[in-house]
Amino acid sequence: MANEVERDSLDLRYEGFRLKAPAVEERLLGSIAQRGIEAPLEGVEVQGRAVLLNGFKPVSLRPQAAPGHRAL
Repeated sequence: MANEVERDSLDLRYEGFRLKAPAVEERLLGSIAQRGIEAPLEGVEVQGRAVLLNGFKPVSLRPQAAPGHRAL
């Protein structure tokens, strides 16, 4: 089941556990620029907050996107 949440309301507490790969992030940024974010973000709701578990790179690589909703 998908829910819509404000991107600014995502809890990114686990983002620091993801591995950084600049070359992969560069390719992903190009893909996002051409086709947008195709894969849904994954997370859970904990005490009323949307905690992001998977999808940190699309969220962090697209800061220039207009504020809006993303599937969680």
